[in-house]
Amino acid sequence: MLNLKAIRESKGILQRDLAVAIQRTRACISQWELGKTEPSIDDLCAIANFMQCSVDELLGREDYGTGNVVIQGAQLSAFDERLLQVVHMLTLEDQYQVLGFAQALAK
Repeated sequence: MLNLKAIRESKGILQRDLAVAIQRTRACISQWELGKTEPSIDDLCAIANFMQCSVDELLGREDYGTGNVVIQGAQLSAFDERLLQVVHMLTLEDQYQVLGFAQALAK
């Protein structure tokens, strides 16, 4: 749980309050934040629902607050970077058209 503590603190939520909300102990929350144990998938979903964030944000796969996906160890090629630059210049509607076209080609 890479981001549990950071997200919890940014929202002003105490360990005790989170524990009560998801029916766990404060010590349990502390163990998760210290990386000594890991929450179950059900617990992750309950935490995300209570703290109004995504499970990806809790796991560090998405930057908290930005919605940007983070894939650790991934490096974009020059082609990937250029493709993203071009796509970002398009309107949202056109971006979805490009995505649909690319998905159709991939099948």
